[in-house]
Amino acid sequence: WTGLNGNVNIDRTAPTAPADTGGSVSWQAGPTVTVTAVGSTDAGSGVAGYEYETSTNGGSTWTTVTAGTSVLVSTQGTTLVQFAAKDGVGLVSPGTQETVKLDLTAPSAPTVSGGSSTWANAASGTVTASGSTDSGGSGLLGHQYRTSTDGGTAWSGTASGASDLVTAEANTWVQFRSVDTAGNTSAWTPSTQTSAAT
Repeated sequence: WTGLNGNVNIDRTAPTAPADTGGSVSWQAGPTVTVTAVGSTDAGSGVAGYEYETSTNGGSTWTTVTAGTSVLVSTQGTTLVQFAAKDGVGLVSPGTQETVKLDLTAPSAPTVSGGSSTWANAASGTVTASGSTDSGGSGLLGHQYRTSTDGGTAWSGTASGASDLVTAEANTWVQFRSVDTAGNTSAWTPSTQTSAAT
């Protein structure tokens, strides 16, 4: 444009693409993830702001372009977030894309088998977890277990595994839970000692 003082300022160059932060190709448990646009530069009219669009179907369709520096993602599944910078004359940078993968659903509790509610003269007893599923998207990672010898007042540290071999001469309560790839966990089971004492 031409100012009253005779200056002529022309900007034909779009700003540089932003460097988005907050996304990840790894599954996260959420409940939300914030993706933020930063770092764009413009040598002419200057960076005036950022705009973004999102897609939950792999980029087949996108939401309406919205002005903003950050976006809060809370939808379960995979969300693509694309940011661009806009300068003072309306030129738009190339887009920069981030991926957000949210699994907001805990896996189902496992079925626990083995052990007995009665005392036995045995060298050991094995308690096993099986049958868990995960519907949140990240997939089942495995199982964890913990033990108590005082009826659940105090518990051992959590260990990874789908079975526990109990050899201690005591009444041992073994509980299991399932874990998905995002880190969500099911409830501990069994919730009462009846079916898991060895």
